[in-house]
Amino acid sequence: MNHPVVRPPDPIRRVIHFGVNTVLPAAPAGFFLTVGLGLFGLLNLVFQHEIWLHTPGAERWLLLLCLACLLLLPWQIGRVANRVANSLNGWFWQFCWRLAGWSAYVAGGVLLIPGAIGLGWLLIAG
Repeated sequence: MNHPVVRPPDPIRRVIHFGVNTVLPAAPAGFFLTVGLGLFGLLNLVFQHEIWLHTPGAERWLLLLCLACLLLLPWQIGRVANRVANSLNGWFWQFCWRLAGWSAYVAGGVLLIPGAIGLGWLLIAG
């Protein structure tokens, strides 16, 4: 019996193609490191009572890791957006991606002061 192959609609395939062939190659290694460390810290916080049962200070350090990664993420996203803009041809899409990049930089700047206060509080409050 021959089953028909189910393929996603054309616009979805185009978005997936754009993401795989344009956005992922534009992402620097620091972006993947930031996302990976953030997910590592988040998963360890979720399973803290199973993994870090006999380490009472682990929660503070895992929160510190998650907060540091969250503070770095807007800067990394801005860098990815600007690198994607450099690889595009049309002025409109370059403008849109540069606007997204600069918006991420502004968000990173706005989050920097409260985030630095939070990091300092986590380090000092012990």
